[in-house]
Amino acid sequence: MQRGASAPSRWRQFYAGIYAVGAAVSRYRTFWPFVGSARTNAPPVNQASSYAGPLVDAEAILALDAAWSCVWRYANTISTLPLPLMRVGKFNTGTPARDHDLYQLLTVSPSPGVTAAAFWQAIVLSMQLWGNGYARILRVTKGGPIVGLKLMRPEHVTPFLTDQGELRYQYAPGPGMDALELTREDVFHVFDRSADGLVGMSRIQYGRNLLGLALSGEQASGLAYRNGLRASGFVKIQQWLNKEKRDAYRTEVERFTGAPGEGYAGRQGGVMILENGMDFTPINMKPVDVEVLASRRFSVEQVCRFWDVPPVLVHHAADGQTMWGTGVSAIILGWQKTGLTPVLTMIEQAINLQLLTPVERKTLYAQFRLDALLRGDPVARWQQHGVALDKGAMCRDEVRAIEDMAPLPDGIGQIYTVQSAMVDLSKLGDNPAPEAEQLRNALTAFLRVNAEPKPTESTP
Repeated sequence: MQRGASAPSRWRQFYAGIYAVGAAVSRYRTFWPFVGSARTNAPPVNQASSYAGPLVDAEAILALDAAWSCVWRYANTISTLPLPLMRVGKFNTGTPARDHDLYQLLTVSPSPGVTAAAFWQAIVLSMQLWGNGYARILRVTKGGPIVGLKLMRPEHVTPFLTDQGELRYQYAPGPGMDALELTREDVFHVFDRSADGLVGMSRIQYGRNLLGLALSGEQASGLAYRNGLRASGFVKIQQWLNKEKRDAYRTEVERFTGAPGEGYAGRQGGVMILENGMDFTPINMKPVDVEVLASRRFSVEQVCRFWDVPPVLVHHAADGQTMWGTGVSAIILGWQKTGLTPVLTMIEQAINLQLLTPVERKTLYAQFRLDALLRGDPVARWQQHGVALDKGAMCRDEVRAIEDMAPLPDGIGQIYTVQSAMVDLSKLGDNPAPEAEQLRNALTAFLRVNAEPKPTESTP
């Protein structure tokens, strides 16, 4: 069952009856006029009407190449980032908590047969379309440790508030299946944009007019090419026709032009013989005249703006802009900071709040490893390692561990080193520092070289 974003209140009452489990559930319903808030009894927005005409739903959105690229840019990027559970150690440093059950759920497999990458890909996809990602929290016993996370399709989940202000979820997996009412402790719920801090805002709802316009441009362009860019027109005949003659003339014209109908042959050329004073006047409404191509190009930029993704990341460059270069690298870095990081933060905080107990939150936390974005850029990755080594932030064995390399022998890779060539300008020309003098003496002793110059013998 789908609800339109512009449906009147009487339809909400209709859907409420369908989605209600019974009188026991119905009395928990709290009405609120703002769509997108948790204070509503309406099911999720799965289909919305647009001013341009087309109905907007998840399948129609993903049929747009720009929307497809934007959605999967988030989903694919986030799903490939490591998400380890970390434990606060000495000096407030974090180390992977591999002994915790949640570590395996977040990094390996949240539920049987589902990899962590596929799980987070589905969660982020749901966030980008419906505004909410859901997974059922599985436990062996009520209140016991978490043993799994089972994905729930957002189009079947209806969040609502009880009269006591408690957030609950109604889950109807499909036709003929019993609806479940789940508490907040039973559902892992994450969103990226919200008006009340409880429920996310659906892009199907709020982007219906923008996406409907883009869909209309695709349809108009497709119909134009389907007709071979042939224009329709008028046939002028110097007499009145009855229905039989009118249909006969139309059939002959359509057979020649290749228009859909009786005798359609898809002809692209030829000569048409006009009889009995016929005169054909085309309607010259070419795609360039109605700016279909220009509107389609502009719709790509609108879709990218709606998803907060630079057009370059969906392989759409502005006039005069190349797809590569330092400028594009800066754009990508800006998207990682302003577009990607907020989504990552919402997921991290949802994990810490919903999947960890208050006691565990004092020492455990989940955090994405953004340095994994440099995995495909070895030059930038090793430059980063070089800075860490020069500043003494990491030793060589730590860098080699990140690169899956064995440690250096005899423990020499565990020595922290720094660059010490910086000299105070006011001390230029002074005697070397004591450390430098000690190093000089040690080297001369090692080489068994007398540091003092040998006096020359004087001649009589």
